[in-house]
Amino acid sequence: MNTEDEAARWFAVLHRGVMTLQERREYQAWMASRAHRVALRDAEQLWTRVGSTNRPSGASAGRRMMMLATLCAISLGFVVLAWTSHSAFWTGLDWTNR
Repeated sequence: MNTEDEAARWFAVLHRGVMTLQERREYQAWMASRAHRVALRDAEQLWTRVGSTNRPSGASAGRRMMMLATLCAISLGFVVLAWTSHSAFWTGLDWTNR
């Protein structure tokens, strides 16, 4: 296993939660190397960059909220029309009388 793969494995172990005592000893021994510390830091930076690309920007989030508000208003309009079924907009679909 190369250094980058080991760093990815330790990154996963660290973010998984509690380590066993054996894992903690192995991790501390692995971190004694400067190259290993650099590789782990690089893995953490990569994870941060990948995570930041999945978040919507401020403008994108604003457009989503506006679209959601518009869809809610349209849905509410249809509910009001359905509730006041005296409107000529709706036709009766009374299947039981056929």
